[in-house]
Amino acid sequence: MINTMFGEVMSEFDDCVVIDHRGIPVWLTKEELEIIKLPKLNEDERKYYDELKGVKNGDKRGMVSHVNFDVMNLGLTFEHGGYYRIIEAIIKGGYNY
Repeated sequence: MINTMFGEVMSEFDDCVVIDHRGIPVWLTKEELEIIKLPKLNEDERKYYDELKGVKNGDKRGMVSHVNFDVMNLGLTFEHGGYYRIIEAIIKGGYNY
């Protein structure tokens, strides 16, 4: 299952996908899907994201600031690109497994 900013991918065809946007099927190209597809986070990244979302009550600005603070001051480490994926998940509003 692939989730996007606007809904879940229902089916895939050659160069297109169909997402369910509030009960309405929407056709997208694979390029368009890449733009709105939620990032895939590993277990540690998901745990950090979920904890952060709870602490900041889903406030995106506060969540991004918190990530930046943690990176600069606490030296938290994730695998390569992890912070970027977490920030992308914050901006887009969620993640894929």
